[in-house]
Amino acid sequence: MNQFQNNSKRNKTQAFVVLAKISRELFLATKTAQEVSLIAKNARALTVRAGDKVLGFKAITNFIDDLATTTIQLATTINRQALEVATLAAELQRKLYGLKQFDRVLNDEKAVYRESCRGPRQILQREVEDNQREQKMQLNRLISNLSDIQQEIRSAGIIALNAKVESAKSPEYQASLDVIADDILHSTNQIKTRIDRSQSIIKMI
Repeated sequence: MNQFQNNSKRNKTQAFVVLAKISRELFLATKTAQEVSLIAKNARALTVRAGDKVLGFKAITNFIDDLATTTIQLATTINRQALEVATLAAELQRKLYGLKQFDRVLNDEKAVYRESCRGPRQILQREVEDNQREQKMQLNRLISNLSDIQQEIRSAGIIALNAKVESAKSPEYQASLDVIADDILHSTNQIKTRIDRSQSIIKMI
């Protein structure tokens, strides 16, 4: 038995609503990651024009673009997993309600169809247990992927700070490079906030 059965208060919390909140955060994180990718591509165009004067910054923008792509892929995967877990949670709630109805009949000695409920009740119980195992596996995958994307964003934040250092080495382009570095840092911080919220939300399940 999992948390849905062990804690009556949490049974009342619809997990699929909680997971929908995670999906929203990840959708917004994906949108921001797309912006980061666009910023990095624009920065790459600038570094091509600047040539050898901004080689260090060019390497950073390439890395940021790759990180943005990875973030988008991970966020999309996690979003899909969240929706799958939400579906499992909704199914589990319906099946738990069915077990409750079966038990109500089985506990009523005067119930006309009492004995005929035992077999279907056992089948439904097995379905509930299968659902719980699958949901636990999906949740573990989701949590693991959230950790992966958090690590990616942490790396992006560090690289964005390094971009500020590199921009100072190219006085001719420093103003433009500083704007790019600031935009990347701001966007990666936004993504980090979304992922942190997602990890907080998942603890409610």
